[in-house]
Amino acid sequence: MPPVSPSAHTADQSHPARRFSLGLLVPMLLGTSMNPLNSSVIAMSLVLVSEGLHTSMKHTVWLVIAFYLASATIQPVLGAMADRIPPFPLFSGGLALVAAAGTMGALANDISVLIVSRALIAVGTSASYGATVVLIRIAADDYGPSAAGRALSITAAFQQCAAALAPVLGGALVGPFGWRAAFLINVPIALCAIALSLPLRHLRWHRAPGENRETLDPIGMLLTIAVMTSGCLTLTDTPVGHLIPAITVGPALAALIWWESRHPRPVVDVRLIGRNPLLGWVYFRFFISGVVLYSVTILGPQWLQQGHDLTIFDVGLVLAPMTFLAAVISLAAVRIHDKRRILMVANITQLCGTLTLLLVDGATPLGVLMAIMLLFAAPIGVLYMASQDEVFRLVPKEQVGASVGLMRAFWYSGAIVTAALSGIIFGEEASASELTPLALSLVTGCSIVVLGDLLVQQIRRRRFASNEDLRLDPDVDRPLDVV
Repeated sequence: MPPVSPSAHTADQSHPARRFSLGLLVPMLLGTSMNPLNSSVIAMSLVLVSEGLHTSMKHTVWLVIAFYLASATIQPVLGAMADRIPPFPLFSGGLALVAAAGTMGALANDISVLIVSRALIAVGTSASYGATVVLIRIAADDYGPSAAGRALSITAAFQQCAAALAPVLGGALVGPFGWRAAFLINVPIALCAIALSLPLRHLRWHRAPGENRETLDPIGMLLTIAVMTSGCLTLTDTPVGHLIPAITVGPALAALIWWESRHPRPVVDVRLIGRNPLLGWVYFRFFISGVVLYSVTILGPQWLQQGHDLTIFDVGLVLAPMTFLAAVISLAAVRIHDKRRILMVANITQLCGTLTLLLVDGATPLGVLMAIMLLFAAPIGVLYMASQDEVFRLVPKEQVGASVGLMRAFWYSGAIVTAALSGIIFGEEASASELTPLALSLVTGCSIVVLGDLLVQQIRRRRFASNEDLRLDPDVDRPLDVV
């Protein structure tokens, strides 16, 4: 029997079996669910906004792009801030900004104001999310790592359910109450989360001696924003075109790497990624999967309506079983400690789903389409939860906020790539024949993910077998076949 380290004994004795109380968990669930909720709920309102404000869809679609762009840009920065300052004010302040921005959007009569409102909602929800991750990490000192890990899985599952159910909620709100309801819904949720968040103030936030004198790395934050903004704008149809952002992204990235590799507490820890390539792989895999799943949930309905001549009601029927199954899988996965196994299965089913898309055409029966969409339920249900869990395993606890924020930035970058693919492949209208090049692109991405995970598993297994210290350490991150 391998020896157990003293630290493991200490942790077990100092953290008896405890669970987060509802008073702690509910405001966290509300705060973290607002980002994925707003990511999808606006989709049901775009046509009504265009008609109500007498503006073109070319301008209205910026309600989506602005949210993705702001989320991708600001998530790493606000995550780093949550690591360095008391997270509760950041949590409540972010929710207050969401409530104010939702009110502004609900009262707006100009598309520019709506776009600003969406960007501010993205900033506010990103702040509350980054703070929640750090609050859970802090709570691990009182409740133990297992309770904190379970709380983290529950919040991730709740986010997945919110994202999956957002289109349904959007339709239920926008139908009877108009497009302004998509903005106004943020106000009661944000205010409720703020009112319920008072118990979070009692979580003990502290820094090691001298850490509170460290800077927030403002130069690193500005460079991170510059890289993410220029990179994302390169992929979007902007008034300045693609050339200017494309020219600036390279120098900005070089400056970011140079600066952050020398800063004692960087926003983007390039040294950590360099020492641990597995972390970089988690980010890259999350980006590829973001492209695939956003293609299925955003471009898929567009193709079903235009290329398969389905009504909105029929599209809802096709997506409803996938949505329900994804929510069930996500909730069930909370109880699984090591989520790498279910992630491997989910990635394989995701590849199978993209392969079946190669066989779909305008004559494919509705029942077959529903069965194909079910193959994407597992990755939708577990991808985010498992990736977040893996980041927690790989980074020091004082860098959790920034690292998870960077992971989410890769996710929203995938959403922006999906929007670019829509313009390149579908153009103004999707047809049945145009699904094939999209499916080929998705098959390529999913194949890279599956093969990459298999390679990582082989590397883990060899490293584990060749190092006796790893085999004797009960806390080591073991390969799947010995966990």
